[in-house]
Amino acid sequence: MIKNLKYDKLKNMDEAQLKNIIGSNIVKFRKQANLTQAELAEKLSYSDKAVSKWERAEALPDVYILKQLADLFKIRTDDLLTESNPKKLYIGISIEKRIIFPLMAALAIFLIATLIFGFLIMFEAPMQKIWLCFIFAIPASALSFLIFQLVWKKHMLIAIFASVFTWTFSLALFLVTNLPDKFIFFIIPIPVQALIILWYILVRISIARKTKLA
Repeated sequence: MIKNLKYDKLKNMDEAQLKNIIGSNIVKFRKQANLTQAELAEKLSYSDKAVSKWERAEALPDVYILKQLADLFKIRTDDLLTESNPKKLYIGISIEKRIIFPLMAALAIFLIATLIFGFLIMFEAPMQKIWLCFIFAIPASALSFLIFQLVWKKHMLIAIFASVFTWTFSLALFLVTNLPDKFIFFIIPIPVQALIILWYILVRISIARKTKLA
């Protein structure tokens, strides 16, 4: 629901004025949230072309999208429809933080692997076995990257890190086991990889369809 809307002011606006106000507000709040057009579009499950059309005042987002934008920017819907200054600004996750956070998680995983490695050396474990803790740290790191991308809904990166995790985990299992038919660990990931690719294609198709309706 649109609350506290200045209806009297909107009555005196034509469509072009409303497009310009909403477009300029989307640009302003998007930049304050440290988002690119593509990143904003991904969060809305739209394409960057649709966002570009809104920002250039070539199209109007529907009421549902306005509500999504207001929730995303942590503002009132009124703030998108008027030229008044918002009382609250959304501080988004910057691109730098999106790189630093997953890297910190990956470094923490390799630190744990190093501690385990040192601990096993102290107890004189076989060297051909203890170095595998670093091998398992690779899929674990890929999994941490994947979790961050799932939270931020970065579809392409989700597909990439899901693929990296699938194949590196299979490699780790291949190296750690002594099964006679352990090459199956490189066969099982093939259908998983196909599912990841299919999921990504379906997501892109869904975004493209929503763009046509925008």
